[in-house]
Amino acid sequence: MISTATKHAFNYLSIKDQLLEIVKLFEKYFYLLILLIPLAFFVEPMVRSLILFLVFPLFISWGVFASYDFRNLAIALPIFGISCGISLDHIFNSAFKILKKVSIGKLKIKYYLLILIILITMTGSYFFPYDLLQTRHLEEVMNTFSPSINQKLVSALEGEQNDFLIITNYPIENLPGMADKKIGVLFNDFDAYQLTLQSTNINTIYLLIPKNSDQRIMEDIYTKLETGEYTLVFEDKSWIDYLFIKDNVSRKEK
Repeated sequence: MISTATKHAFNYLSIKDQLLEIVKLFEKYFYLLILLIPLAFFVEPMVRSLILFLVFPLFISWGVFASYDFRNLAIALPIFGISCGISLDHIFNSAFKILKKVSIGKLKIKYYLLILIILITMTGSYFFPYDLLQTRHLEEVMNTFSPSINQKLVSALEGEQNDFLIITNYPIENLPGMADKKIGVLFNDFDAYQLTLQSTNINTIYLLIPKNSDQRIMEDIYTKLETGEYTLVFEDKSWIDYLFIKDNVSRKEK
């Protein structure tokens, strides 16, 4: 399922083209990753092994099998950060040692330290600007699984004034405005489906349901659509065929 989601996210490109697309997504962070290769031969053997036999294999495996979502890279990012930190520390220490050997009049050590702090600050702000990270995260979240469903869902609920919950098996948790809005249901058990509807204690309920759900559930869905208890907001067939439905039955919050 993971590899299928990855192929779908990249429109079933070849592995080579898929990796090229990932390089474009990384932008300047890719150069930092590549920089680790020559730096690995100047750091301690343990750090070198960490870079060559853990960091790069994790990134490559993610790129090939699970790159449909940057969150799947979470296990590699702390190791990547540590490796970059140690490598950059090695660069700055080497540069500092060279500066100590160079005679620059009466320039004192504290000025070397001030220059080093400025360089570190500039490097950090260049590679890790908060706005860029936030924007990129939102873009990746919207492109996860089905971009079409994600966009339609966010647009459909943009004007919703009431507090609401969505009964679904689709991963909506990280979409904008969807935190704590999901009631997880697999839609393979009619009794569980009915119990979820009856026990939900909020007035506005939506269902995002795949059409390959349990037959009795789908029969109930279609019956309620005909009687007006449910309203079809949209149907999307771009990934798995999903129906987004509003439950019109009034409920009192407990």
